[in-house]
Amino acid sequence: MVDAGCGRGESSKPFLRYFRSLVGYDNSEFQIDKAKKLWGDGDTKMTFHVADEYNIPTPDKSVDLVICHDVVHYMDFEIFMKECKRVLKSSGLIALSGADNTQLWDKKAEDCDISFVSAMNVLEKYYLSPLTSTIQLPNGH
Repeated sequence: MVDAGCGRGESSKPFLRYFRSLVGYDNSEFQIDKAKKLWGDGDTKMTFHVADEYNIPTPDKSVDLVICHDVVHYMDFEIFMKECKRVLKSSGLIALSGADNTQLWDKKAEDCDISFVSAMNVLEKYYLSPLTSTIQLPNGH
């Protein structure tokens, strides 16, 4: 699993028990240092690295889930979606949460040939409280 724009890793931690490995990426060295201090790094199955969300250092078609919590509205949506499609397995998912940009995502998704459905019920099992979320299904799913 990949957490793109992970910040200090608070959104990553709840997913840890569901995946063999979890990698958080953020372009801020300060945030990654905070994540490593909060959650540890290297000797656990959850690691954090400085990386650009448009160039995720992960092999093609190798990721089951990409999450992006409360930062997607700062990103170039189309470039980020292309990168997510590159790293995701054919059955993989993208889960976005944060500011209510559903209409914005739907409009941009048309341009990227991406379909969105509500993910509130899917993601709330990972968190103690429900999220307002959107989940992206790769083409053909």
